[in-house]
Amino acid sequence: MIQGVLAMLKSGLLIAQRGFEQNQSFVSPLMAAALNLSEALAEEGLRKLDLGGKKIYVVSSPINPDLVVAVASDAEDPSIELRARELLSKIAEIIPQGIEIVTDDMQRKVQRLLEDFIRRKHIEMPYFDAVIDIAKIIYGNLPPDAISRVEEHIDNFITNEEKDEEKRIHKPRIISISSPRDALSEILKNLYSWDLLPAFDVAYSLAKTNSEEKILGALLAIKIGLLTRRMPPNHLTVAQDIIRELMEEVKDRSDLLTKFVILEALGTLEERRGEWTHFLQSQMDALINLLNSTESELLREIYAFLLFSTSRYVLYSPLGERLLKILGEKSRYLKEYLSSLYELYDLFQILYTTKNWSEIEKELARIKTSYLEVRKRFQEILSKKFVILRMLNRERILELSFYTLSRILPYLLVNMAAVESYGLSIRDRHLILQESYQMAVDDAYDILRIMPPLESRAYFNFYQLILHVLYYLTLFATRKEAEELWKHILKIAREGLLFFARLWARKRISNYGFLSLISPIIFTLAKAAWHLNEESIELLSYVRHIAFVSPEVKEEVNRNRERHRPLYLNTLMAFLPVIQYIQIPGTRERILREILEISDQIGERDIVRKEVTREFIDDLADTVIACIEYSSDKNLCKHGLQMLKKYATVLIRDMKESTFEAAIAFE
Repeated sequence: MIQGVLAMLKSGLLIAQRGFEQNQSFVSPLMAAALNLSEALAEEGLRKLDLGGKKIYVVSSPINPDLVVAVASDAEDPSIELRARELLSKIAEIIPQGIEIVTDDMQRKVQRLLEDFIRRKHIEMPYFDAVIDIAKIIYGNLPPDAISRVEEHIDNFITNEEKDEEKRIHKPRIISISSPRDALSEILKNLYSWDLLPAFDVAYSLAKTNSEEKILGALLAIKIGLLTRRMPPNHLTVAQDIIRELMEEVKDRSDLLTKFVILEALGTLEERRGEWTHFLQSQMDALINLLNSTESELLREIYAFLLFSTSRYVLYSPLGERLLKILGEKSRYLKEYLSSLYELYDLFQILYTTKNWSEIEKELARIKTSYLEVRKRFQEILSKKFVILRMLNRERILELSFYTLSRILPYLLVNMAAVESYGLSIRDRHLILQESYQMAVDDAYDILRIMPPLESRAYFNFYQLILHVLYYLTLFATRKEAEELWKHILKIAREGLLFFARLWARKRISNYGFLSLISPIIFTLAKAAWHLNEESIELLSYVRHIAFVSPEVKEEVNRNRERHRPLYLNTLMAFLPVIQYIQIPGTRERILREILEISDQIGERDIVRKEVTREFIDDLADTVIACIEYSSDKNLCKHGLQMLKKYATVLIRDMKESTFEAAIAFE
C-alpha cells in the first residue's frame, strides 16, 4: 500500500508531498536519498531502495529531467513504477524545465495530483456494451450499398459452408461389443493416438448396449464428438444431432462427470458457457477427489479424458495439473500439446508485464533449442516428394505436426516477449524478430498444408503469433519494406479469419468461441487494411457481428471483462479503417471521441496493473492519426495527442535507450 509521495526538483527544492503528514521527519531523508540517486536516474529512469522499513521508488522524467518523484510503500508493488511515470508526465505539464521558483498555483496543482495518486485504487475494464454501442453507430451509418454488400456476403458464405458441411458429417458405425471393458480400452487406445473417429464409433456403439458401461460410452461419445467439432473444417465431424441424442440418454443423471460433460456441451452448442465455468469453479475440489479416489486405472484414465479441456479454467488449475500427469503418461501427443499450452500461458504472463532482457534471455535460449530439436526431423520428412509424403505413416506425420507446432508457438511468443523487454537495442530487437520469422514461417505453412487434426486452439495460437511477429517487424521496417509486410499480413490474416469463419458458419464453434478466436486476427487485419488503405469486407462484417452480438456473448464478456482486454482493443482497432465509409463528420468525430474514451479507461487500468504495452501505444497512435485525418475538431485531436504523450511517457524509461521506444512519444 502506498504510504506517501513527494515531487521535487533535482536542485533540492520540494514542490509538494502527500501522505507524510503524520511522519514529517521521514521527508528529509527521503529527499536526500532521491538526490543521491539523481545520476543513476539519468541512466535508468528508476531506482528502488529500502529506507526506514519502507520500499522506496524514485523515478525521473524523460520530458523534464529536473523532476523527481519518490513513492514510499509498505510492500513491493510492481505497478508503482508505471503509475509514478504517469504522475511525472502530468507534473511535467505544470512544472516547465529550467524553472527555479515554484509558484503557489503550481504547487496547488501538483498537490492535487499527488492526492489523486494516493487515493486511486484498482480500476476495472469498462463494460463491453460501450464497444457494442460504437459498432451499432458505425454499422447504422454505413451507406445502404455497403450494408447490402455485407449482408449478401455473409448470407452467401453461410449457405456455401452449410452445403459443404453436409459432406463432412461422420456417420457412426455400429460395432459389435462383446466385452464392454475391452471396448473402453480400445477407445482409450485410439484416443491416445488421436484417432478420434474410430474412438467415437466404439464409444457410440457401447452407448447403444445394455451394459453397465453404456453411460461411460455415451459420455465418451459426447466428449469425442465435441472434439471433432474443434478440428479444421476439412476434417470429418460428428453432427450436432448425434451429440444431442447422446446427451438425451444421460440427461437425468446427476453425478459430477455427467454434469461436467453435459454443461461443456451446452456451452458449445447453446452459448451457455457460464454455467460450465461456474460448475467447474464450484466443484474443482470434488472433481480432483474423484480422480484421486478412483482405484481402477482404466476408469481413472477415462475420467481424466472426460475432464480433459484446453480451457484456461481447467488447464491452469490444480485439476489441469492432475490431468497432465495422468494423460501425459499415456499419450505423447497430449503431453506435448498440454505442456506447450502451459508454457504459452506462462509466457503470456511475462509478455503483458514490464520486464528486462535479462529476465527473458535464458528462456529464449531454452525454448529455441527445444524447437530446433524437432525442426530438423520435421524438415527431413517434408523434404520427401509428395507421393512419398502421402505414403508415410499417418502417426509419424501427426506426431511431428504436433511436436513442431507445439514448439513453434512458445518460440514465437518468447521472441515477442524479448522484443517487449527493456535493455535491448533496436538492432537486437530487429534481429530477434527476423530470425524467429524466417525460422518458423516455412514450418508453419507446411503444417497448414498438411492440416493435421489439431484443435482449433492450436491454429488460433499459430495465426495469432505469426501475425504478431510480422506486425512487430513493421515497426522496424522502411516504408517500402513495411508495405510488403502489411500485404503479407493481410493475406495471412484473411486466411486465418476464413479458417475460423468456416468453423463458425458450420456451427462447429459457438458465437463466443468465434469472437475469441478471431480477435487477434482481426487486429492485424485491421492494422494492415489501415496502413494499406485497403477496403475490407471482412472488417465490415466484423463490425456487423459486434453490433448484433447475442445477449449471451455480451454477458460472458462482461462477466470476465478483465480477461477480455485484448478483445476490446482489437475491436477498437477494427473500427478505424471502417470510419472512412461514414459520410457525416459529426458522427465520425463522435465515434473517435468514444474510442479515445474507452482507450483511456483501459490505459488507466493498465497503468495500475503494470500492463501498458507498445501495442497499446501503437493503437493509440493510429487512433490519433484517424482523428487528424477524419476530424476538424482541434480539441479532439489535441486530446488524442495528449493521451499519446502520457502513455508513451509512462512506457518509456529512457529516451536514449532506443529510438524504437522514443519514436512513439511524439506530439
